[in-house]
Amino acid sequence: MKISIAIATYNGERFLREQLESLYSQSRLPDEVIVCDDCSSDHTIDILEEYKMQYGLQYFRNDSPLGVNCNFFHAISRCTGDYIFICDQDDVWMPHKIETLMNAISSIDIKDKPVAVSSLRQDVDAACRPIAPPQSFPEGETWEDTLLNTEQSQGCTMVMNRNLAGLSVKYYTERALADDLMYDVLISLLAAIFGKKKNLSQPLMYYRHHDKNVVDKIKPGKKSFWQKVKDMPTYYPFLLDYRIKELAIMQEIISKESYPADIRTFLIEMQKLHGVHSIFQGLPIVLRLPQLSIARKTKILILTPIVKALKILERRL
Repeated sequence: MKISIAIATYNGERFLREQLESLYSQSRLPDEVIVCDDCSSDHTIDILEEYKMQYGLQYFRNDSPLGVNCNFFHAISRCTGDYIFICDQDDVWMPHKIETLMNAISSIDIKDKPVAVSSLRQDVDAACRPIAPPQSFPEGETWEDTLLNTEQSQGCTMVMNRNLAGLSVKYYTERALADDLMYDVLISLLAAIFGKKKNLSQPLMYYRHHDKNVVDKIKPGKKSFWQKVKDMPTYYPFLLDYRIKELAIMQEIISKESYPADIRTFLIEMQKLHGVHSIFQGLPIVLRLPQLSIARKTKILILTPIVKALKILERRL
């Protein structure tokens, strides 16, 4: 089994070397590391050249900036392994990450089906010091949980098989998703819809928070109205509202494909739900969805209209 690691870089000189060292210190070493650089202006290329000479790392520099989503899919498309790991430029992998995830995905791999496995992460600051307890969620899940859960399947925690890699590149390049779906959300949802998605209940990497993060960026100084809203404990409904939007997009882009009828029905209803603005509009749709728990039905019906109202308020401020 050939193992590839796909990395997208952009001005990553600050933490890149530490991340690469963690990759080449794994208990199960990768067979290839593929990097696509998005026109870095710092010393990122010099570092990549150093690891090319020492370890055989392969890197490619884009002719023009593509953005994080497209850059990751460029890296994934160049991987030749049977299994592909996704890797950020600024984290640190625990020494047994590849071995643990490979054992997990090998045990559930389904012939000719897209499969992905994710782990948890340990959040750390720029100096790699823990800043929060490790994440927690149940190991293993149904497709309903994968489609509705907003807290799982971060790309840098994930390994996928060749089938899923090909499927994700196809949908990204052919359907021109741009930034409507983050690359890792698309990959995770495709796995759940067409094959199998599994989560491991243990952290296998250190996820670094700093001022240059693309996601979970630390924002010093005065917070905006929207940032204050996002910091509220009730931010879950905002994430759920965005997930409903993502599921509506998935229904649009895979409507002509063959996949299980129960999932198709679920996505169609989610697409309808994305367009409602009141409890009365959403009630018939929610009641038709047996996959939703009573708690989720209540949150969608009561909180989603509030979210939409707050978004309108944000645009006016």
